[in-house]
Amino acid sequence: MKSKFCLLVLMGTMINLLSFAQIEKGNVFFGGSSNLSFSAGAEKVKTGSTTNDGYKYSSFNFQPAVGYFVINRLPVGLFVDLSLSKQKSEDPDVVSSYSYAMIGPFARYYVTDINGFMPFGEIKLGIGSGKSNYEYNGSENEEKYSMTHVSVGAGATYFITENVGIDFLINYALDSEKYDAPSGEDRAENDKITYKYSGIGFKLGFVISLGK
Repeated sequence: MKSKFCLLVLMGTMINLLSFAQIEKGNVFFGGSSNLSFSAGAEKVKTGSTTNDGYKYSSFNFQPAVGYFVINRLPVGLFVDLSLSKQKSEDPDVVSSYSYAMIGPFARYYVTDINGFMPFGEIKLGIGSGKSNYEYNGSENEEKYSMTHVSVGAGATYFITENVGIDFLINYALDSEKYDAPSGEDRAENDKITYKYSGIGFKLGFVISLGK
């Protein structure tokens, strides 16, 4: 009976050490709350017995992150956020597109291990630029803008293998977009446009942790 108890204690200790091996100092961190997504489709509009084409759309979003565990449980590094979306209406011929690129530092701290789940807190700061384009019957209008991003969140990682985990994150983000004057035009200071957004989001992603 005593030997069985010692064996269980030893197994529990080994499992605990294995769990925390993924978040040790010196490990390289990939992924985080990043995700890779692509969507495309077409809208149909039905009025009575008549069905017409609405618009066709496509969107692409890629959010990688890479970091380094400077101490146990604490990876710091850089994230990149790339996004592109496009909509096209058949009648009249209207095309609109929206794209941006953002980069900035992030830090994440893993608190503990709860039955394989590792809860953490995370903060991100980002800056970037984007462009919106609108075409209508051969006429084109383009707007460029600068961006800032701040987000804080909490979540958990569950490692399904020794090095690969699934990420769950809930965060609160503050985003700002400041539009510049169109090309070749001057815009007065009181005519400059700034959009501010805030809200809570949920992300499902992945983590890869590679040891030394």
